[in-house]
Amino acid sequence: MTNHLENSCPKQEIACPFVDCGCEFRGHRTEITKHIKDAPGIHLNMTGKTISIQKQLLLLYEERCKEQKNWIELLSRKVNTLEKTYGTQFIWKIDHYHEHVQDARTNKKTTLFSPPFYTSRHGYRLTVSICLCGDGKGNKN
Repeated sequence: MTNHLENSCPKQEIACPFVDCGCEFRGHRTEITKHIKDAPGIHLNMTGKTISIQKQLLLLYEERCKEQKNWIELLSRKVNTLEKTYGTQFIWKIDHYHEHVQDARTNKKTTLFSPPFYTSRHGYRLTVSICLCGDGKGNKN
């Protein structure tokens, strides 16, 4: 009985298959067939408008997705910075190392200082310094 009502009963009132595009017509199964044949232009127009709206929504969602990716990257960098700041080990990457060694040899800048870090979450705040060409007796070695 349910199958008959849902799929083949000619007296069952149903909505137009273009209801998602904005068609509000409701009628018996036989009237729906006639409605679709009589109004192809209206349905085509409704479908075109629906596609246009969906395209605009897709562009908005793509833009939001890019914004979310940017936020994720930013937060990931912040987490990495905090892990380095509050971690139990301090890893100091010295960018342009060879340039700094040259500066130390010519006495332009003999000492480099690390970014500040903490020994623990509520610990001491420290910086590390390095003399790339030595200090005192070990100078230039």
